Amino acid sequence: MAMGNSDVPVGQYTQKILAFYGLNEEELAKAGCLTYGTNVKEVTTQVSEASVDCGVVYATDAFSAGLDSVDSATAEMCGQVVYPAAVLNISKNTDAAQAFLDYLTGPEATAVFESVGFTAMTEEKGELVVFAAASMTETLNQIKELYEAAHPGVTLVSASTSWKTRLCLRYPKATPRALRALTSWPSC
Repeated sequence: MAMGNSDVPVGQYTQKILAFYGLNEEELAKAGCLTYGTNVKEVTTQVSEASVDCGVVYATDAFSAGLDSVDSATAEMCGQVVYPAAVLNISKNTDAAQAFLDYLTGPEATAVFESVGFTAMTEEKGELVVFAAASMTETLNQIKELYEAAHPGVTLVSASTSWKTRLCLRYPKATPRALRALTSWPSC
């Protein structure tokens, strides 16, 4: 199975999925059952080229690569994957930027996003977790303030967004139990 390195979001999500199923990443790696990619594109390429039997990638990457997703991770498994979008307070064109953001959160753009694997985030209460590069910290803190002000009852660990993707598995003969089966493989 291909997965992202632990220093990239897709790898961090995959580690959470493995833990959810009680799978030990280190043992699977020692058994030769895992390969790693430095980013989701490398993982997607390993799956596309059939270098591995399966991989954990975002639904949008699977769609772009023409891969069939056979299962999706739930928020209980690994949290939500979110992408931030906001009008920055330093923008020279705040009205145009807000109009674009409004369009992105409207029904036309939502239909396009959903057609490629994104799902619109619901207006739920609770905590959202965002993984992003350290270089985005200041920007994401600004977005966090804006989002929390616009969405009372939602607390953001890093920042916020209006969209999320699903993590998906691809395996030619997989079932929803595909990951659990890894524990019973005597060798890979």
